[in-house]
Amino acid sequence: LAESYEERPVDLAEVSSATLAGLDALILLGPTNRLDDRAVFALDQALLAGKPLALALDSKRVEMRSIMGSPLDLGLDGWLRHVGLTLTKNLVLDLQNQKVQISAQQGFMQITNIVDYPAFLVSNNLNSEHPVTKGLDSLTFPYVSPVEISTAPGAHAAPLAYSSRRSWMRQDWDRQFARLSPFDVLAPTPDDPKGPFLLGAVVEGKFTSYFPEPPKKVEGPKKDDKRKSSPPVVSGSTALTASEVEQ
Repeated sequence: LAESYEERPVDLAEVSSATLAGLDALILLGPTNRLDDRAVFALDQALLAGKPLALALDSKRVEMRSIMGSPLDLGLDGWLRHVGLTLTKNLVLDLQNQKVQISAQQGFMQITNIVDYPAFLVSNNLNSEHPVTKGLDSLTFPYVSPVEISTAPGAHAAPLAYSSRRSWMRQDWDRQFARLSPFDVLAPTPDDPKGPFLLGAVVEGKFTSYFPEPPKKVEGPKKDDKRKSSPPVVSGSTALTASEVEQ
């Protein structure tokens, strides 16, 4: 991406109309804290200004020392529903996955093994017609959440990636803590929802502002502002990184 574009960080809480005018695209990659109204408003205005958006979002905060996943509220649920997408508060596991290396101490010896890790699923069910995923053989999605589509009239969605038919969601992880250690047995139970699950999508069409009024001290559009905007690309994992987003 750096070979074709100039990359620079943007503080969404401080974005102005002038800042948006100088951007060709906006990527929100793996935020770990709740976005305030000013930050969500900046995304809203970028969409209305016709700026391509790429959102790689997580629904669980994974602590790598304990490998536990806890609920993560990014403050984007309402805005995502407004543009026609919902990020499910759960994680997909898949028997089609990436192997990982794990080590364990046994006495004076350290034992290393290569094991399957269903939390790092590999998708080869990609949309070969869409520019975002065209030409890709597969994508790895670590700790990914399903995306649901509920587009409003005047908009339509294109799916980008699905998990395999051997995927599932742990029913008891919905809005709860998730044990994700590779040492644990991650296997489906009869009651767990089964895949395939949608992992990423693009929504395009005519969008209106999510905000009836701009947040305080922020410049915003009129209430009746409605435009055909560049589509947001949304993935339920930080796996869909900038290097896979093409114009």
